[in-house]
Amino acid sequence: GLLPNWRPEAGQIETVLAEAFALRSASLANSINRVPSATPEVLLQLFGLTRSDGVKATATIDITFTDSDTFERSLPAGTEFLYVDSVAGVSYSFVLDDEFRLTPQSPSRTGSAAVTAISIGSAYNISASGRSLTLLSNAGFFESAVFSSAVSGGTDAESDQEYFDRGISLLASYTSASTTAAQIKYYVGSNKTYASRVEVYDRRRYRDRDTT
Repeated sequence: GLLPNWRPEAGQIETVLAEAFALRSASLANSINRVPSATPEVLLQLFGLTRSDGVKATATIDITFTDSDTFERSLPAGTEFLYVDSVAGVSYSFVLDDEFRLTPQSPSRTGSAAVTAISIGSAYNISASGRSLTLLSNAGFFESAVFSSAVSGGTDAESDQEYFDRGISLLASYTSASTTAAQIKYYVGSNKTYASRVEVYDRRRYRDRDTT
């Protein structure tokens, strides 16, 4: 790029060095590929970087009993509810985070409770506020359960590509003297929250000289 008229020829010191570097790089790449797959994860954990296994979505629901103004009614933690999206033909299961209890002293026959999706993933992030759920167990005088908020917060497990991209950015930013374009880019991206997009141009490189 810097010397467009140069052509490699046998015997040139530049050609000899390039071949030596290529051989050493190939040997190193082969050695790295033989390292157990769990080793990089353990090493990255030493730098505080842990792979995300995903998060379960959460929501709040309103539960109503018909006679809670006379008798105490409750549902144990772990009680399952089912929501069926009839349009998409998909069902979603949720469980109570904590025990739900209504007493005769409660201000109404309805109380709020937190639920969590039974599975990890972003597929549970649904706009179901106001939709009804089905109780999957017997409970006397149970009347209804309705979403009082959207279901949100669910994330998928991190892929290898996403995880190692974060690892590359993290490790490349560990330098007190950023000297290469890549180091500057990773450092700014990791440490300057106001910079949502970063690009660095190295005008010593032929392809970066025209930055218009």
